[in-house]
Amino acid sequence: MKKKLIFLIIITLIFSLSSCVLPQPDGAKVKLNTPILTLNEGVASWSAISNAERYELSLNDELFYVNLNDTDYLLQEEDCLKVRAIGDNLNYLDSDWSNEVKYIVDDEGENNNPDLNLGQKIEAEYQALINGTTEVHTEWEFTAPVLDMSATTYNDKYANYNVKMIVNLDGVLIGIYNAFENGTYPADITGLDIGTMVKVRGTISEKYTLTSGSYTAYIEFGNPEIIWDKGETPTPVVKEGVRFLMINDTHGAFIDSSEGYSIGRFDSLTNDLEAKNGDYILIHNGDAFQGSYVSGVKYGLPLIESFNEIGFDCFVIGNHEFDWGIDKIASYADGDLSNGEANFPFLGANIYYKNTTNNPEWIEPYTVVEYGDLKVGIIGVIGEDQESSILTRYVADYEFVNPVNIIKKHAETLRTTEDCDVVVVATHDYSDELNSSLAKLSGNSTVDAIFCAHTHQYINESVKRTDNKAIAVVQNKHKNNTAAEVVVKLDDNNNYSGYQTSFYYPSSYNISDAVNKIITKYQTLIDESNSSLGYATSSIKKSTLGNYATDAMLKWDYSDFNFEDIDVSIINTGGIRATIDSGDITRADVFEVFPFNNMIVLVNMKGKDLKSLCRSNDSYLYIGVSSTIGSYNYLDDNAIYQLAVIDYVFEGTYYTEFKNLTKDDYIETGIILRDQLIDYIDNIY
Repeated sequence: MKKKLIFLIIITLIFSLSSCVLPQPDGAKVKLNTPILTLNEGVASWSAISNAERYELSLNDELFYVNLNDTDYLLQEEDCLKVRAIGDNLNYLDSDWSNEVKYIVDDEGENNNPDLNLGQKIEAEYQALINGTTEVHTEWEFTAPVLDMSATTYNDKYANYNVKMIVNLDGVLIGIYNAFENGTYPADITGLDIGTMVKVRGTISEKYTLTSGSYTAYIEFGNPEIIWDKGETPTPVVKEGVRFLMINDTHGAFIDSSEGYSIGRFDSLTNDLEAKNGDYILIHNGDAFQGSYVSGVKYGLPLIESFNEIGFDCFVIGNHEFDWGIDKIASYADGDLSNGEANFPFLGANIYYKNTTNNPEWIEPYTVVEYGDLKVGIIGVIGEDQESSILTRYVADYEFVNPVNIIKKHAETLRTTEDCDVVVVATHDYSDELNSSLAKLSGNSTVDAIFCAHTHQYINESVKRTDNKAIAVVQNKHKNNTAAEVVVKLDDNNNYSGYQTSFYYPSSYNISDAVNKIITKYQTLIDESNSSLGYATSSIKKSTLGNYATDAMLKWDYSDFNFEDIDVSIINTGGIRATIDSGDITRADVFEVFPFNNMIVLVNMKGKDLKSLCRSNDSYLYIGVSSTIGSYNYLDDNAIYQLAVIDYVFEGTYYTEFKNLTKDDYIETGIILRDQLIDYIDNIY
């Protein structure tokens, strides 16, 4: 009987698996349902879609993927988000894009939602604390149970094991700790000195209700407990395994700004940690140079000099390294000391010359670092989908290929040929799909940690490898707001045994003397960047700045190009990167807002095509229309109109209406939009 039963099960499994893999006829493909997007306290959530493979997100015009386990995303002020479900393209087609949500904070800096339950409110405050958007710690008072749940509404066997501790330091809430994922305390809460007494006030657990299948937060309490107390006398921390310190997406933060902190503060943090703990391997995970006045004017040289002083062990190429043309960054690895030279390797294992498998000569796939008696291999890659976020002409000769097999090959080389004891991946990307794929690598191709970048999120996660060991997955906020430490622990045979993560705030440290000397070299440029263009009595939002930019484009004098009376002007919403605070408006502020050297293209375009462009992309574009027309909806289909558009949109793969134009239809002016915006703000303020 058992043999018959096993046979039937096997046949059933084979049939089930076959039915999942075999594609239906083209005519039978089913389009996935469209996600419904909602927004609460800056957290955008969407409905799970059956039969989806993953989700694609569009955040401020930039596209990336998340896996099926992710159905929410934390937004920053002025962020715009929409999402769609991605099918397997065999049986299920991609869904339509969802509705778009935009996170707007009111004048008091809050966006409270009274419908949030207590657990969600605590979680929202914690996210605000780690993101640096608030410094207010609420002292929560609870009764148990807090929510309207009786013993009959749930059963322990339905418990979700993703339990979070409410941590209380001297009576003040400092965060929520995920005990199941992280295993040991403290992992995602930083700023605790040796000797600090930390208490557990209670736990939040998520219990599934039997009646509806949904879940809700449930507060459970026990007696306060000391869980981390190393005594009153500080003692040196014993070095276990290999210590890494990583930052990402510095975006030109050479000196302090309203958006972030000087790289010199990171230098002081590094010096402090190394004095306490021993040597660190320092990784910069890309997008370092483009985003501030001083770094922009000097094409990143001040930061190259600072990175040399700090002693970075490697630098991973990010998409914004291409913003000036990648040759600008390549010059720092050309052996010519007169134009500046990096003392560290540039990594990009999956950046190939187009239609080849060759990396550019100055980019290395990996580097090997000597760490005491250990050898450590670091593989650097860029997200394969990031070509679309780069001005087309600047990436025309390159392609970013799927990195998984490349990482697999190099990891094996590092372990077998280079004799590395530890191998980690630094990816200028954050992709659950990639992280899961790397966790599945086995044998000599296993990796021991994953450092992420690009999405500017605080990430402190883990994935389980094929040997059932969890490895760290970390990412920082942008502009040196945080720095991620990963300690890769080894056993007596130098085999991977586990990890510990911590996050630090460079803002808590002074700018180092060494970097201050470099800053002094550029003081003239700094003073120039601080020159005032006017005075704002209140903060200027991204949407307002986007409208300023399109108005500036409309009103600019293009008579040298035989273009007068521009009818329509267009930029992408993702081009506006910051707000401007009340007070003096400086050149540096405008560089923070619009760091890209995007140039104006003047186009003669048929009304029909221009209307199509605007209507199909208006969620991603700021569109200015001359007062004589009033709205792009009033354009005459057959008339020719004069359009001013930035080159990123003109060359972008998403904007197909430009593809059929001839050379006679447009002029590349060389005029930088940022210069127009500076002139415009200077005039109106």
